[in-house]
Amino acid sequence: MERGRNVIALNIGLYLTELKQEWSRKETELLHKISKCDLLIIDDLGCEKISEWVLEKIFLLIDTRYRASKPVIITTNLFYSRNNEKCGIYSTFGTRIKERISEMCFPLCCKGESKRKSGTEKFMDFLV
Repeated sequence: MERGRNVIALNIGLYLTELKQEWSRKETELLHKISKCDLLIIDDLGCEKISEWVLEKIFLLIDTRYRASKPVIITTNLFYSRNNEKCGIYSTFGTRIKERISEMCFPLCCKGESKRKSGTEKFMDFLV
């Protein structure tokens, strides 16, 4: 962004909610912007309840970026591997989405203690 590039960062859950509310016109506008922006960041992929509709919309999002040959950053708590493991990108989204993500992205695993604390933990830290 400091170099004058435009970036779209979206939360996948909010994206899907927006599409449900103003479906056809909004989807066309969003996909056009997604195909043109310099960088797309998809946050929290896989947190949504998976239905056929959700799979279709996520495929269109990923495929739009794939066909535009532009970079994308995806964050997820799903496992990334070539296996068909449970809680993985492949088992959650299937071959079409997994293959496009595999061609566009380099997986980086970030491990460590969660920075998010429950309300009780935050309150206890505040008291100390």
